Amino acid sequence: PVTNSTIPLRQKIYHNLLQPVVMLPMDMSCRHEGLAPSDRMSSLSAPAFASTRGLSKEEKRSLAGTYLDMGIGFYQGARQDDAKALAFFREAYRQGHMKAGRWIGLMYANGKGVPRDFKKAASWYKKSADKGDITATWLLGELYEKGEGLPQSYEKAFTLYQRAAERTDIIGAPAMTRLGRLYEKGLGCPKDTAKAEELYQKAAEAGYEEAKADLARLHG
Repeated sequence: PVTNSTIPLRQKIYHNLLQPVVMLPMDMSCRHEGLAPSDRMSSLSAPAFASTRGLSKEEKRSLAGTYLDMGIGFYQGARQDDAKALAFFREAYRQGHMKAGRWIGLMYANGKGVPRDFKKAASWYKKSADKGDITATWLLGELYEKGEGLPQSYEKAFTLYQRAAERTDIIGAPAMTRLGRLYEKGLGCPKDTAKAEELYQKAAEAGYEEAKADLARLHG
């Protein structure tokens, strides 16, 4: 007989994903027969989340990643659904996914599925930034720079951009570019055009279009 231990990890995760926490009405449950996991979830008015009982740590991490991926799909995919995206992001956060707070913050910052609220966005960005998420770190810095949801502080923006800019690939490129702009203008740090140019160059080499535009402007 097929036992729980013989089910491949990804299959097991999707199996658990489709086990509802609450019972579905009879007419709803019978409609989902034969649907793929993503389609089955799409047809529900609200996601029903899996029990993690009996799952290993690796399986729980993978399940949290599945929730995050499904949230991103509902956030920006072909079947956009802000309410479902937020629900999946919250569950991914509950399961400990480092990036989930950032995505919830983006929903508040953009007013997607919730009233726009930069203060709440900042709170969620910080949750992910404190866990080491690079994008959440510079997004939080941007709120400090603009004074949106937080008291404006170029010094705090500089510190956060600098931390995120330690990563020098495309993930850190937005932070390098924003840090360069602070150096160029002397905001939160001594003015240093050469340092700004160096940061723009690194971000441009990583493929970040905004940095390329800043370099062109600086050289113009």
